[in-house]
Amino acid sequence: MVDLKDLLPFTKKLKLLCVDGDTAVRQSLVKTFERVFAQVDDAADGYDGLNHYKINQHDLIITENNLENYSAIQIVEQIKKVNPLAHIIVISKNVDAKTILNWVNIGIMGFIPKPLNMQDLLSSIHTSSS
Repeated sequence: MVDLKDLLPFTKKLKLLCVDGDTAVRQSLVKTFERVFAQVDDAADGYDGLNHYKINQHDLIITENNLENYSAIQIVEQIKKVNPLAHIIVISKNVDAKTILNWVNIGIMGFIPKPLNMQDLLSSIHTSSS
């Protein structure tokens, strides 16, 4: 079981970007992770998320699948063009196996279904940042 404090040695110098159209989810992620990341930014849609990424070159990106302007696959593709080693975790509800396989094939580090299980998310962050 991974605890938030277990992330700190790996994340204290990293920048995190949270992209989710659901304000409550986005704010919860920011509030939770601003204690263990050097910088936490957020965006409500894919366009703003990509702009934040291009400016700040975040080490880890957590993105929802169904965003205004872009889907997760489009965001992942765009980020991977800038940085092929970018660490990306996709969160979403109602996703089929083919879509998840597409994400894995283009290099996501993890997939967490919604509603979010914080332990699953912490474990995925720990794996991708350590």
